Amino acid sequence: MIRASALVALALALLSSGVRAEEPPLQVGPPVDVGDVAELDLALAEGRLGGAAIKCEELKTRGVMSLEVRDRCGRVLLGLGDRLSEAGSKANARARWEEAATYDPRLLDDSGYLARLKNGTPPSVAIGTPPVTVGPKVSEVPLSEAKPPAPKPPKIPGPGAGPRWDRGFGMGMSFGFDGLLAATLGWLTDETFLVEVSFGIAYPATDVRFRWLGLRNCLTPFLGAGILVPFGQDDRLGLDIAAYDNLYELGESFHVDVGLAYMPVIGLDLHAGVSFLTPMDRDHPDTVLFFPQFMAGASWYF
Repeated sequence: MIRASALVALALALLSSGVRAEEPPLQVGPPVDVGDVAELDLALAEGRLGGAAIKCEELKTRGVMSLEVRDRCGRVLLGLGDRLSEAGSKANARARWEEAATYDPRLLDDSGYLARLKNGTPPSVAIGTPPVTVGPKVSEVPLSEAKPPAPKPPKIPGPGAGPRWDRGFGMGMSFGFDGLLAATLGWLTDETFLVEVSFGIAYPATDVRFRWLGLRNCLTPFLGAGILVPFGQDDRLGLDIAAYDNLYELGESFHVDVGLAYMPVIGLDLHAGVSFLTPMDRDHPDTVLFFPQFMAGASWYF
């Protein structure tokens, strides 16, 4: 009897081991579709969330989605909801966020996801931290990796350039027939051509003139011409200089200038010379032609 019971027990043991050997292996989940995952990763990186959402909807209709695909689709819907929230469409944004959890239920344990549902804004706006579940756009480069703007290349003087090669606008003072003491504005171009306008201080007068600088050196001769326009004979400083009173009484005058210009340091331009004036007054035929007048000035060119 004991031997029969032992045989029965041995038979049952062999039967149970055979059944276990025929059990199918445990399935963790559906196989990963590498192509779909790569396509969704690229869409996340490039910010093409709308097209990626359509792709996820197509995959959902198939009925089988791997964990990797669900993860990407959840991130796609999160990002799409964030964009809708930033655009002011709060209701549509919340619908996309809630749809994201249907793809990836793990989002229900994510603090950023819960902050979206609670505050109605992405975590970067709601709690001051950037979202960690949505892939960034390619154009969104972190500040730490952003390259500083390239510095402008320095100006390089050409062959034969002098101290005036990169000068432009200038301001200064002049002394002479253009108001005895005058403030000047000038523009220097091509190192050799200078245009100036002076406004008399001692006498009310304006002079518009140009000068051609013969050389590009610090010291250069110049030749110029201009028109003097007086606005009366008022001696604002009370100097009572008869020569200037008589000159301004004749009205507008044309003048030709010759002299020297000197730039001891870059920017500071000094000049002195003689101007030969011819009044345009036809009522006085005895007017002296090309009457010489001394003139000088100092200007700073930037």
